[in-house]
Amino acid sequence: MHSQTTKKLFYNKWPYKVGCTVRGSYKVSQLGVEKTIIWCNGEELNSSYSSDKFIDKIQLRNFSLAVEPFLKKDLQIRSEGHHFNIFCGDEVVFNQLKHNLKQWVRATSSPGSKEELEFLLENGHKKSLCNKLPFEKYQYKLYFKESFPLDQREKFLKWTSNYGDRIHIADGTLKFFLGTVKWKQDPFMYVEDRKMLSMMLLYLGDYSKKILEYIPKDSINT
Repeated sequence: MHSQTTKKLFYNKWPYKVGCTVRGSYKVSQLGVEKTIIWCNGEELNSSYSSDKFIDKIQLRNFSLAVEPFLKKDLQIRSEGHHFNIFCGDEVVFNQLKHNLKQWVRATSSPGSKEELEFLLENGHKKSLCNKLPFEKYQYKLYFKESFPLDQREKFLKWTSNYGDRIHIADGTLKFFLGTVKWKQDPFMYVEDRKMLSMMLLYLGDYSKKILEYIPKDSINT
């Protein structure tokens, strides 16, 4: 099992994540536990895919029964293929999930300390904890709207050349600015400090999308 430290809230809400791997677990989300168990018992429900023949029905049935009590709690599920991720806000529930689903759990994420948990709950939707700043200097990550017009992108790129390494534009975003790719999801750049960020936002106007601030862990775990 791979354990990670939560750097920002999942879906702007959840500090804990339990990731399970079970072939066919998407059926729990699509059909619900009761119908998934019926399917595992051999009764088709007109929801079969070609990949269904690779599903271990005993394993899927056991997983469905184990996860069922948790589906009534305050949490969020995201399933895709054989990945079944559970997000929650309660440490007790998190530990119960790890214990009750341990044979299927492949990865978990949780805050590194009580101080980090408190910080995330207060700021996690707009700030990200880190061991060190990106490239050891950039405090902010600035996202651009995908609708940013090409001519305005080119002008902005030329303007930013005045500021050297006070900003850092990701390679994929650079291609987006130059028009070598027509579209990119969440194009972004790193910005050194608040003063530089204010200048970027002033220039961009409505073409900025969101801002993420990086906070070194050692600044809160004192």
